[in-house]
Amino acid sequence: MIAHPDVYQRMIAAYVIGYPVTQAYLNDNPHLRFATGASDTGVIISYNTEVPFVNPSNNFVVRGMVGLVINPIIWTTTEAVATKQQGLGSFMPDPVTGI
Repeated sequence: MIAHPDVYQRMIAAYVIGYPVTQAYLNDNPHLRFATGASDTGVIISYNTEVPFVNPSNNFVVRGMVGLVINPIIWTTTEAVATKQQGLGSFMPDPVTGI
């Protein structure tokens, strides 16, 4: 049962950044759907913002809480990396020069 169906009907997307959305969570909440592409609406969009070699105690990847992800620049669920040219409006400095 959806607590607020009127709100859910108007939802374009929920960006859940840096927190894993697992298949188990979606199974427990069947009214929610995870994004599969750029034109989806009423969906959850999430991506990893931490990498395994960063080891704070709250790093979800290290704790094994790997969730569903979609790259919000190139809209793929694969491990493909977006290029600098694809990240329109974003700033990705060169790791060597910092520019």
